[in-house]
Amino acid sequence: MTTPSISTAAIILAGGDSKRMGQPKALLDWDGRPMLEHVLDVARDGGCTKLFVIVGKDGEAIREGVNLDGVTVLEN
Repeated sequence: MTTPSISTAAIILAGGDSKRMGQPKALLDWDGRPMLEHVLDVARDGGCTKLFVIVGKDGEAIREGVNLDGVTVLEN
């Protein structure tokens, strides 16, 4: 008997503004990297094989400022 393969996905909401910081929250620097990159790393380390990031009006800035290799980006 074979064990079925399980695929786990993560849906990450990355459309939040940070008015006090002057940039999207996903791009806030944390330990030298954008916050969203850390979130993606945690999802991958947790076994997620499909990653979806939902962006808002700052989608272009997020695409330019974050390594999104292997990630599906969707606009809201």
